[in-house]
Parts: sequence; C-alpha cells; structure tokens
Amino acid sequence: MSELKNKVINGLKWSATFRFAAQIITWVSTIFVMRLLTPADYGLMALAGVVLTFMHGFKDLGIGVALIQRKYLDESLLGKSFGFILQIGLLLFCLGYILSPVTATFFGEDEITPIMRLLSLNFIFIALTVIPQTLLRREMDFRKIGLLNCIAALVGCVVTLSLAILGKGVWALVWGTFAIKSCKMVIYNFSSSKFIRPQFGFTGMKGILSFGGKATVNDFIWQVSTSIDVFIIGKLLGKELLGFYSVAKHLASLLMDKLSPILQEVAFPAYSKIQNDLERVKRGFLKSVGIVAFVCFPIFWGISSVAPSLVVVVLGEQWQLAAVPLQLIALVIPLRMANTLIAPLLGGVGKIELLIINQINFLLIISLSLFVGVRWELFGVSFAWVLGFPVIFSLNMFICMRAVGGRLTEVLSLLVKPVVFSLLMYLCVSVFGVMLPQNLSQPITLVTLIALGVFVYTGLTLSLGKSQYKSILALSKKS
Repeated sequence: MSELKNKVINGLKWSATFRFAAQIITWVSTIFVMRLLTPADYGLMALAGVVLTFMHGFKDLGIGVALIQRKYLDESLLGKSFGFILQIGLLLFCLGYILSPVTATFFGEDEITPIMRLLSLNFIFIALTVIPQTLLRREMDFRKIGLLNCIAALVGCVVTLSLAILGKGVWALVWGTFAIKSCKMVIYNFSSSKFIRPQFGFTGMKGILSFGGKATVNDFIWQVSTSIDVFIIGKLLGKELLGFYSVAKHLASLLMDKLSPILQEVAFPAYSKIQNDLERVKRGFLKSVGIVAFVCFPIFWGISSVAPSLVVVVLGEQWQLAAVPLQLIALVIPLRMANTLIAPLLGGVGKIELLIINQINFLLIISLSLFVGVRWELFGVSFAWVLGFPVIFSLNMFICMRAVGGRLTEVLSLLVKPVVFSLLMYLCVSVFGVMLPQNLSQPITLVTLIALGVFVYTGLTLSLGKSQYKSILALSKKS
C-alpha cells in the first residue's frame, strides 16, 4: 500500500472518529434545541445568515485552496497570503455590518440587524484561522484537524443548548455559531507548529491569486446556490414557513454536512498529489461514489420513509409541518453526497473552470425549480429538489467524468443496486407502516419501521450486492 493511500485511509478514520464522537453529543443537543425553539426562531436565523452566506464565498479569495494545491511553499508567500486574507476578513466584516439594516428592511424583520452585525465578526475569526488550517491540511494531519474541529463543535453545542434552556430564542443559535468560529480561531492558532507573521504586499502572489480567483468564483456561486432557497422562501413565504423548511432541510442534511467536509478534507490534497495520473484519480473517484451510494441511499431513503413518525418523536407535535419537506428533501441527499465528491477531484487536478460550470448549472436549475415550486408553498419548494437535483447531478457527473477520461454511465451503473435495494426497502416500510395498528405509539412505530428497513436492505445487500459490501469492509479494515 502506498504512503498516500495510507494517509488517505488514516485521514478518513481520524476525521470520522473525532467527528462522530462529537456528533453523539451535538445531535442530541440539536434535537433538544429544536424542541425548545420555534420555527420563527430558525426562520429568523436563516434570514440573518443568507446575505452573510453569499459573502462567505469571498472569505479568503480561494487562497487557502491554492496553497494546498501548490507543490512548494515558503514563509514569505505564506505571510503575504495571511496579510491578504486578513484584509479581506476586515473588509467583509465592515460590509456585513453596513448591509445588516438593508437586509432587515428587505425581509421586513428588524431583529436581523443586531444578529447580522454580531455574526459579521466571524469573517475576522475565519481570516485568522485559514493559514494554520491550510498547513495542517497540506500535511494531511487529519487527526489534529478532527480533534480541533471536535472541540469547537462541542463548545458551540454547550453554548447553544445553555442559552436555549435559558429561553434566549434565536440568540441561542447566534451565539452558538459565534462560539464555534471564535473557538476555532483560538485553538488552530495555539496548536500550529509554525507562527506566520502577516505581510502586506503582492510580489510573488500572481500564481496563488490566479488559481484562488477561480476557486473564489466557484465558492461564491456554490454559496449562492445552496442558500438561494432560503432567500426565495424567506422573501415570498415568510420566516415561519422558512423555519419549518430550514429545520427539515437541516435534519435531512445533518449527516451529509458532517461527512462531506471529511471527504473533501482528505480527497482534495490526495487528488492534488496524483493529479498527473488521471486513470488513478478516476478509479479512486468511482470507488468513492460507489461507497457513498451504498451507504447513503438506504440511510436517507429510510429517513424519508419514516419522516412523519420521526418528526413527531424527535421534535414534537409543533413541528409536524416539517414532515413533508423532510420526506422529500431526504430523497435527493444521496445524490448530493455523491455530488460533493466532484469538487475535490476537479480542484485537485486543477480544473476549477469546470467546477464553476457545475456550480452555474446548480444555481440556474435549482433557482428555476424553486421559483416554480414556491406557489405550492412548503410542498412545492421541497419537491423542487426532487425534480431539479437529479438533472444537476447528471450534468455535473458528465462534466467531471469527461475531465478524467471517463463516462457518465460508469457512475450511473454504481447507483443501480443501491437505488433498487433502497426502493424495495422503502416500499416494504411504507406498506408495513399502513398495516400497523393505529393505536400503536409513535416511538414504537418508528423503531419497528427502522428495524424492518435495516433488515430488508441488509438482506438484499448480503444476497445480491456483495461486491460493494466487501469494499466497505475492506476500507474499514485497512490502516
């Protein structure tokens, strides 16, 4: 086994270990917080964050990605990069502060102003975190990255839950987010083996800024694409329905949001190191897609199949309107998970321009789908994902596979068994759910249906899908 392969597998293990250790606590905390807060609280937080999310695409102008992709670095270049990023962070803070009352007026919610002004400080914290985090990613020290991210997540969890219990409403979410970013800034810098002094000048930065500029365009379009739903729903449907939608989307995406950064942290530097061997890159990518499909389709289609019971048991009766959005959005999360594998591949082999095309496809198709769907309120905007994202996925995978000398059919063939097995599982759970006694309690119904789904998918996999099952086992046994 090559040294790079060892680093990738160990990186996955360490990142996953620390993240899941934190998630056992943070998921429970998130559920408690959701039960304590209202849909309006989550809607207001989403509205306050949407403009800042758009601005987040400019947080470092892609310099962090460019430094990882670059083969050789010296302290002078790191210093100038740090100085440049710091100026960007200060500029974004000022811009966020100025735009906060404008955003509040646009959405008709005065409380957005103080929330945005506090959250704008996060741009400074991010600027101070980029360089030490980038150095760790270049060294593929995923054990330390995982540990530091775990500590920051736990701090944020404690702050959010404590303030929610004290009845602080939306401010529990605001201060929780603030705590995570500020904690990351402190612990990444204290744990860094290298102190980089900021320098202010552009000499020798042409290559970094050129690559970083492309990465920035991609990142900005991605930020807009993933937040355009909040913008449209918040403006046209209001914060209450936005709250139901946001929580449903958050629950559906919870596992994806935690696993995707792990995959991207490990995959991007790995692809960068083998960027000249496209056949090897393609093989690694296809194996990743196969594993993600095998794991994610049953999990998320299983969540969709039990969504009505899941929402009532986990969040309470007041969140029942979130059941349909959860049911629909969860169906496309496996494709979104597989889609996140494209960015580190194209970035790692230096094809940022193709990544930008993919993001434009995403933005145009999902925006059109949402604008059409919004007339049917929560159902319409949720179903927009079911109709729009498979088209986005197919286009993006076609572009990605062509870049590494492959074909779209190679990807689609990996999805056949997971989709068929998951569909059969979904049908079994749905039919059996109708047959259960109506007076059965929701928790018992939920546990019964989950157990049935696990049994059906596992049985189908062991009898008809052994090859992908063996790939999972082989990955877990390697060290």
